[in-house]
Amino acid sequence: MTTHGPASNSNTENLMLIWLDGNINTSENLSAKQELLRIISNIQTFETLDKCREFINSNLNQYQFILIVSGRFGQELVPHIHQLSQILAIHVFCMNPKVNLQWAKDFEKIKSVTVDFRKLLSAIKEDHKNRTNVKKIVLMNTLPPNLNIVNQGTILPNQTNEKIVDVNNLSVFQFSLKDLVNAGELQYTNKNMKGIANDLVKKFKAGVDRDINLLIMIVLEPMMYLLKREQSLSDFLDPLITLLSKENDVPRISQRWLVDVMMNNSNRFLCRRLIALLSKRNPVPMIQPPINNKYRFVSSIIHIWDYSRPILLSFSIGECKGKTPLVNALFDTNFEQSVNSNYFHETIDVDFGYHFVARRSLNVADVHGIISIETLQRVYQIFDGFLVHVQATYFTSNISDVITFLRLLSHSGYILLLIRDLDDEDDETVQTAITNLDSECSNCEVFYLPNVANTNTYATKEKIGELRERCFTDAVKCFNPNEENKRKYLEQLMDDVQLKNAEQDKTFVESIRQVLINGEEKDYPLYSLFTRMCNIRFQIAKLDPYHADFQDKRLYDLHQELYEISSKLDKQQRDGFQGAGKAFEAFFQCLQNQEDQLNNLNLLSNELKHERDKKKIKDPTASFYQQISLEIHWRNAMISSKCISHDKRRTLIEAYYNYIIEGNPFEIVDGDNFEMQDEFLTEVLKLFADRKFFIMSIIGPQNSGKSTLLNFLFGTLFEVREGRCTQGKSIF
Repeated sequence: MTTHGPASNSNTENLMLIWLDGNINTSENLSAKQELLRIISNIQTFETLDKCREFINSNLNQYQFILIVSGRFGQELVPHIHQLSQILAIHVFCMNPKVNLQWAKDFEKIKSVTVDFRKLLSAIKEDHKNRTNVKKIVLMNTLPPNLNIVNQGTILPNQTNEKIVDVNNLSVFQFSLKDLVNAGELQYTNKNMKGIANDLVKKFKAGVDRDINLLIMIVLEPMMYLLKREQSLSDFLDPLITLLSKENDVPRISQRWLVDVMMNNSNRFLCRRLIALLSKRNPVPMIQPPINNKYRFVSSIIHIWDYSRPILLSFSIGECKGKTPLVNALFDTNFEQSVNSNYFHETIDVDFGYHFVARRSLNVADVHGIISIETLQRVYQIFDGFLVHVQATYFTSNISDVITFLRLLSHSGYILLLIRDLDDEDDETVQTAITNLDSECSNCEVFYLPNVANTNTYATKEKIGELRERCFTDAVKCFNPNEENKRKYLEQLMDDVQLKNAEQDKTFVESIRQVLINGEEKDYPLYSLFTRMCNIRFQIAKLDPYHADFQDKRLYDLHQELYEISSKLDKQQRDGFQGAGKAFEAFFQCLQNQEDQLNNLNLLSNELKHERDKKKIKDPTASFYQQISLEIHWRNAMISSKCISHDKRRTLIEAYYNYIIEGNPFEIVDGDNFEMQDEFLTEVLKLFADRKFFIMSIIGPQNSGKSTLLNFLFGTLFEVREGRCTQGKSIF
């Protein structure tokens, strides 16, 4: 046995790398050990199986192990140690990977089977990097100082407060889009969400230190896996939370907390993507619990806010049990029910209903817990109407409090007061209170609701149906869209850092708006010629020389026009950078700084989508500059790349490579013009020479759900929305 390095030098102090090989002391292996020491400073090497196994068994209470093993020894050793929680990962380093894969595939802890030491080193390095990052994940403590907590979200007596962390000043590990792209892929084959939750809890319970950080880090992966597929997180989190609730030393976990942890440990670019994915089938957090006594606004929500429909805020005055289940029954939402946690104390979620094939005519926000008048005053101007819950007994005995809340909302478009758990609508006390209310808030409508604890009875369903129809009819009538004011009110909720970022983003968008968002045909001289050329080619291809209406002159004229436009395009491409037009110059400028490339492209893409949604252009023959997209800007860039210098062309190629490698879908066939920029794409794909590709194709009618199916099956990130058509061929 040979020992290298003290255990305490490792970032993970009890981590040890064991290498078992009958030829461990060859010069190649000794050289390889030196490289491994740069990753993990505690290495033990063994030449015999018995000594290795004895060492592992005698040190289970002291270390966690990563194992490198030869194929022959691996077949004997792995079945005996695989179930040990202290064995974190196994790598089979062998001469015949094909043979050893046959037995290795039955053991999930085997991370690689290879003959190539470089691949082995890369696999160990990536695995160790992820394990180190687990120790840095931020589990936010968001409870106010007067509450005692254990970790996150659970209020318990006689416990010491942990230090409150300011997310704006964290220099810690952060997820990027690559982590979202890779999350869970090829790991959950033949497993359902309940089974995955069971496996995670079993591993956690079997762990030596029952590390909550490690558990949460692992839980975030299937969450991202589901979000990519535009699925509800509750399919996984409901069974997980139920299982963990039986463990006494585990803090109460909720979906709101886990989403908050995921967002706080993601970079700003990924936060925007996660919020968009959340909005497909899950409530989106808008207000989160406080840090340093200040509630947090989730600023990324501004990028997916729906300005075209009214948003109704549901909240209660005084305690009103069953509010959230009633809202879920009314609007087919899935807001999380409150638990004893600060994540359900004056926090707000929004359901935008983006998953409905035919969109709801209104959106819904739900307040968790009892909202204070101060919090309501901060947020009420964002919403277009209010669904106010109050129990009948509270209403009659605290009418002055109710009036105080409703007076604040008196200038709002729509207010519906639900008087809950009322047995007799003609109750004199209730009617007197309503008379007092009318004199203070004349635009407040009243709806009486009996006890709806059981939403499944016929009478309750009838009453809920009546309430639903009233909300949808009246709230929409009172809606007065004003995007500019809404954006202003949303920005007022931001803290200084969020506001600074928002101002930077806004400044960038405004700097490119004139050309890249609202550009004209003259700003795209090369692409304009290119589209005309492709259109003529298409007309020529459609001509049938055997058809009765075929005319030689028509064919001649088209070929003549094609020759003139092609010649003009070739000439203009030789004119250099200036000949590419203003749109390409502005787009290329967005790519100059590598650090800002992805953020700039994301902001540009979001704003272009927003403009297209506002214009609502349905005509497929509309000019390209009337429906500009990021794909069109890339097409224009590829065509323009022929008229720029070699250095600028390399910058463009590397920018496209970075865009693809980060996990964005990219276009290989231009579906509008039936063309492929093969020369440019060949140079880009050469940068992927060391990678293997799995290619899956899908074909079907327009708007038949092809992109949705690919997203669900493979976790791709193809854009899906009402009226969206992914033309041509795109690759993820």
